Amino acid sequence: KRTIFDNGLPIVLSFWGSVGAKYMNEKMKDYLAIVAREKKFNHIHASGKGYYEDMKKALAENGALNSDNVILADYIYNMGEIMSQADLVLSRSGGTISELCAPGMPSVLVPSPYVAENHQERNARVLENAGAAVLLKENDATPESMYETIEKLVLNEQKLKSMSECALKLGHPDALPRIFDTVKSLLR
Repeated sequence: KRTIFDNGLPIVLSFWGSVGAKYMNEKMKDYLAIVAREKKFNHIHASGKGYYEDMKKALAENGALNSDNVILADYIYNMGEIMSQADLVLSRSGGTISELCAPGMPSVLVPSPYVAENHQERNARVLENAGAAVLLKENDATPESMYETIEKLVLNEQKLKSMSECALKLGHPDALPRIFDTVKSLLR
């Protein structure tokens, strides 16, 4: 398995959607400083283009930018390749959850509280109840709590394997052909 890091440590991938999320990126600054200092796992974070320069500056100031176990990106253009190398994903819980379940990706989900009918929290609860994810409410997702939650999970191979199996049970990688067949049958 090819990896972007050569230290053999587990890899965590985080993103807050294609444009990022200011509030969560602020928390990520201190979280990534802890990751860089502790060196127990690797972390790749996509800040979103609008937050990249600010994030880069903050990580340069707190020492995380030049760490050998932290990578900051504005956007991940090869998400499939990067996700295939990750052991755990930290993200929101909108449409992303289908992308997490299809390959069986364990996750820590921080639902946005600012969405219609609180659907992200409901999505995250489904994964949490199935054993595929851990839910952290945004108010509870401090840099320290995110680090502690992720550290416990990512250093426990058996737990990650169990979460992966649970996520796979929820995934529907064949959704597109099933939808196509259904629409085709309705048109007859």
